[in-house]
Amino acid sequence: MRLNLISSHGLAQTLQVALRKNQFDLATAQTEVQTGRYADLGAEIGQSMGRSVSLHIEQAQLTTISETNSIASAQLDASQAALKSIVETAASFVSTMMAARSSATGPGVAQLTSQAAFKTVADTLNTAIGGVYVFAGINNTAKPFKANLDDTSAGAGKSLVDSFFTAFGTQPGDAANGTITSTAMGTFLDTGFDGLFSDSSWESEWSTASDQNVVSRIAPTESVATSVNINAPAFRKLMGAFSMISKLGMNSLGQGAFEAVADKAIKSAQEAIGGMADLQTELGVSQQRITAAGNRSAIQLNFLSQSIDGLEAVDPYAAATRVSELQTQLETSFALTARIQKLSLLNYL
Repeated sequence: MRLNLISSHGLAQTLQVALRKNQFDLATAQTEVQTGRYADLGAEIGQSMGRSVSLHIEQAQLTTISETNSIASAQLDASQAALKSIVETAASFVSTMMAARSSATGPGVAQLTSQAAFKTVADTLNTAIGGVYVFAGINNTAKPFKANLDDTSAGAGKSLVDSFFTAFGTQPGDAANGTITSTAMGTFLDTGFDGLFSDSSWESEWSTASDQNVVSRIAPTESVATSVNINAPAFRKLMGAFSMISKLGMNSLGQGAFEAVADKAIKSAQEAIGGMADLQTELGVSQQRITAAGNRSAIQLNFLSQSIDGLEAVDPYAAATRVSELQTQLETSFALTARIQKLSLLNYL
């Protein structure tokens, strides 16, 4: 008969190995309970790992696009609100001009109204959200509207005064302007004054905006323009209408010349209102497309999330049960190790 000798040291070592393994398994199980995912995806899902990675990439892409769409939507909302305000200001200006055209106090009222409208719209054209100027096109880190008509020493203010002097030999507001005929004023407005709002003049003296609007990717295979810029004709016409009334010295003009300016301003403002409506429609279409894309993305993200869960998610009940079992095994291992370490032959001599 042969006796197999088992030392207390050997038993202790065996238990310590098992103890370390249980501690590792417990940490893994606790991670799975906390995250709801397998701790070691490669070991658990094997050849499906490639599909999991692809699903995560697609999910990240859609999530990024959704976040970008939220920013674009906010900027579109700001643009629409600004355009609505500009249209209301323009409509009020037209009403005032129609009433002032044949009134004895009309020139003074018209000039004050136009000066206020010019400032209000100029501020609105420089609307920014999150540090981005919504009417600047792709050059959206700089204020798009830069003209200062009060400064007649440079820029648009100087060009306006110079064009008036070239046409009539006087400065705006000069008492001699009372002799300007309606025909002469009409000719000036259609030539020299309109030239102040040509492409080259507008871009050099009035605007820093880019003609190229912001285009946003609203879906993996779909992009849409998400801005308009102040280089559009509607903005030029409106600022021209305000400028001619506020800066050509209405009180110094005769009734005929004043009526010619008023008629031109009314026509330009009305055309601008129609152009603004077109811009609002363009932005509205973009808003609708973003909303539709967002709805599709939400459905896709939900599907992707379910697909990822199907590959990576653990059974929460099974994971919790495993944690409980491993904790019980650890407690038992600790107790056995402690008892074995107390064993000694001296206790039996």
